[in-house]
Amino acid sequence: MLRYQRLIIMAATALLMAACASTAPEKSVQRDRKVAGTDIVIWEPFLDQAEAHYVKRVTELEDLPRQEGGVLFVGDSITEGMAQYALFPGVVAANYGVGWDTTRGLGERLAQITRNNPDRIFIMIGTNNHTYGHSSDGVYATTLAVIDVIHAQLPETEIYLQSILPRDTEANILLQGVNARLAAIAGKEAYTFLNLAPFFAGADGQLATQYTFDGVHLNAEGYELWESLIDVCVRQGCDGLGDPYQE
Repeated sequence: MLRYQRLIIMAATALLMAACASTAPEKSVQRDRKVAGTDIVIWEPFLDQAEAHYVKRVTELEDLPRQEGGVLFVGDSITEGMAQYALFPGVVAANYGVGWDTTRGLGERLAQITRNNPDRIFIMIGTNNHTYGHSSDGVYATTLAVIDVIHAQLPETEIYLQSILPRDTEANILLQGVNARLAAIAGKEAYTFLNLAPFFAGADGQLATQYTFDGVHLNAEGYELWESLIDVCVRQGCDGLGDPYQE
C-alpha cells in the first residue's frame, strides 16, 4: 500500500512539473533561484517589490508549526488578505496565502502545505496567471496537478477548490472559462468545487465595485461575503454552494 501511494505521489508530481513547464513565460529570466532556507524555487519573473514580498511571506510560512486537524486556506494575495480580518472565529486555521502567487508558484511550495494534516483545505488560485502570459489550458492543467499532489499526500483531507473571482480586466473572460472547466469535472476529481464567482460578479460579469477597492482585491464587504458563503463548509464540510440566482 505504501509503495502504491508513493507511485501515485511520484506520478502526480511529474504531472505538476510538466504542466508548470507548459505555462512558463518566454521572457528570459534567471531560473532555479531558491528562497533562502527552503527548497522553494523562485521561477516567476517578479518585479523587485513583488519578489521581496513573496520571499518574505514564504519564509514566514516555512516557520509555521505543523498543524494537525483544522483548516488551511491556500492561495494568492486574495487569500493572504483574509488575515487582516477576524474571519471564522473559533476555527483552528492557518493562512497559506502568498501575494503575487500563481498556480505554478503554488506547485513549487506544496511541501509547506502537505507537511500539515488538516481536515479541510480551501484553495483559490489562478487570478495572477494571466500576468505571465499563461494560457487557460496552462491554468487549468496546473490547478488539477496541484490538487492531484495534495490528494496523493493527504488522502483523508477534504479539498475545496474555490472558483477564481471575477476581475475588472480582459483576463476575466479567460479566468471564468477556467472556472467553467474546473466546475464541469469536479465530480470526477478529488475536490469539491465552490463557485464563488457569481456571488461576486456585477451585471457586467466583472467584480462588483461594492466588494473591491481596485477591481481585483477584496474590501471588508467582500471578505464578509466570502466568509458568509463558505462558513458552513469551513466548519463542517459541504457539497457545494447554492445557486445565487435563486430567490
